[in-house]
Amino acid sequence: MSTPDWRAEKSAELVKHLCHLLARAKVENAGAIPDLIPVSRSDLGGLLWNATKLYCEANEDRTGQDSTWSPELPEFLQDHPEQCEETLGIVATEDYRDPYYDRPLDEGVIPDLAPPAGWVLEVRLKRAAVVRGATLRELAVKLSTVGLDSHVYLGVRNAFLQLAQLPAPGESVPIFLEWQLWTLPLS
Repeated sequence: MSTPDWRAEKSAELVKHLCHLLARAKVENAGAIPDLIPVSRSDLGGLLWNATKLYCEANEDRTGQDSTWSPELPEFLQDHPEQCEETLGIVATEDYRDPYYDRPLDEGVIPDLAPPAGWVLEVRLKRAAVVRGATLRELAVKLSTVGLDSHVYLGVRNAFLQLAQLPAPGESVPIFLEWQLWTLPLS
């Protein structure tokens, strides 16, 4: 169940995201907000991420169910907007549980890979350090707290799911767009 602080945070993110879109449209239209506002897929993904979280939490409070939200819900709605009402209706039913949570434990779980002793993992964007950690799972947790756009976070997280091995000590591998995973000396 969510707390008032959590709901305030999620609703504030929605409001801020919408205000950002409006402000950008205003700047691009000589100070006036146009009737039609161009919105990127990434912008819509961020809005759907927070909106679906709030919607699912409200339904969980109403029905007593848990686990009705997953990262796949906003992605599905973004790819199939014509199924929005039907999908929200299904999620609102009292016996709904997102199948994301029914997968075997080894599916969708980031491998618990760690570098050799004396080395640490680091995620970088354009060669600038973003987070450091002792394991791949720790990096994923830390990345979830740094306020990345949901599209970027999911892209990096999904790249982690595909890793069979870490980069060799002192080397890096590209993981998503301009993001890299490094194995660096612990210091």
